[in-house]
Amino acid sequence: MIPVKEEIKSVQSYIDLLSMRYGERISAKIMIPDELQTLSMPNMILQPIIENAYLHAFHNKTQGFITVYGKTKNQLLLFEVIDNGDGFDTENTKQKNDHFSGIGISHVDERIRLMYGDAYGITIQSVIGTGTTVTICLPLLPKNQSE
Repeated sequence: MIPVKEEIKSVQSYIDLLSMRYGERISAKIMIPDELQTLSMPNMILQPIIENAYLHAFHNKTQGFITVYGKTKNQLLLFEVIDNGDGFDTENTKQKNDHFSGIGISHVDERIRLMYGDAYGITIQSVIGTGTTVTICLPLLPKNQSE
């Protein structure tokens, strides 16, 4: 478990690296309120989601934008990773598997569910031609609280 601010610091470093590769074609912004910074969360939760957006969301667009939001609601810590990319049909299993190739996102979801139960994890909403929103749902844990 790490403070949210450490996860965000790690994610920002990763975004900086990806920016060197993709230049101005894809940009990202992190918008996490100060009051969330000291809450606890598992490490390496956001990075695979952001990596997936960079790799798969913008095949048919010349300019992409990714925003990471954080908030609390009903004793939950919620993160949303929103892109304005190609989107995909979430009902089409093959298309979903192609969009989320690799094991990163499924492993993050599985880790969260194993740690906290099936009430937590990742949900995905996507609209073809508009983009995708990946929501990460975690229990609200004070600083330094372990699983």
